[in-house]
Amino acid sequence: MEKAKKPKSKFRKILDGIIFGVFGTILAGVLVFNIANRIAGEDGMLFGTQCPVVLTDSMEPEYKVKDVLIVKKVNPEDIQVGDDISFYYDIFGIGEEMSVTHRISKIEIHEDVEVGRGHYTFTAHGINKQSEQCGGGDCTYQTQTFNETKIIGRVEGKSAFLSAFYKLMGSVAGLLIFILIPCLYLVITSVLDIVKTLKESEEAVINGEVPTVDAVPVDDKNDPLKGLSKDEKEALKKQMLDEILKGKK
Repeated sequence: MEKAKKPKSKFRKILDGIIFGVFGTILAGVLVFNIANRIAGEDGMLFGTQCPVVLTDSMEPEYKVKDVLIVKKVNPEDIQVGDDISFYYDIFGIGEEMSVTHRISKIEIHEDVEVGRGHYTFTAHGINKQSEQCGGGDCTYQTQTFNETKIIGRVEGKSAFLSAFYKLMGSVAGLLIFILIPCLYLVITSVLDIVKTLKESEEAVINGEVPTVDAVPVDDKNDPLKGLSKDEKEALKKQMLDEILKGKK
């Protein structure tokens, strides 16, 4: 008879749910991120929205390093002084543009130039007056000038959830919580399950719960000793045993 399998404890079920929930969340996040990147436009916008991560302190205390911003498309004519704008700019003067998010301080309009060809000239700067990126100085004096062709979008706010998740994933605690601990848990529980299964099998053998294979009966028609009596069979066995022993001498 097959032995009934013991159900998992309530604690083990809860722990399994948490671990697989964490892995499921990470996997779902990765899939959503990859899908979003595939369907995003050339400007990196998804449904007119982009979520860049703040990498420097030039906009502190408004936006801190590792904050995730919500940037939405904006028409150049709707931009006003004081707006926080994400734009492309060659910061180092090496011909390679990077995404920058700074505050608009000045707007110039060139009436004789068509919109989208330099009709607007924007001036922006950081707001941190004690910035490490600006050499420990005032970022408001380091300005960037660009036209509407470099605009990515206007900052509408920041995502507290995405910011917290990004910061956690980039920390040692996040590495332990989301990667090492779940992997270690899966390895340990797998080993324990194997040991438990082997122990239960051993106990079943000791207790006689494992069914044995019955000897296959000899067909009477093919039995070469069918015509012999019990005594004759015993005598034949004794004779064969004697011959075997003599052959070994």
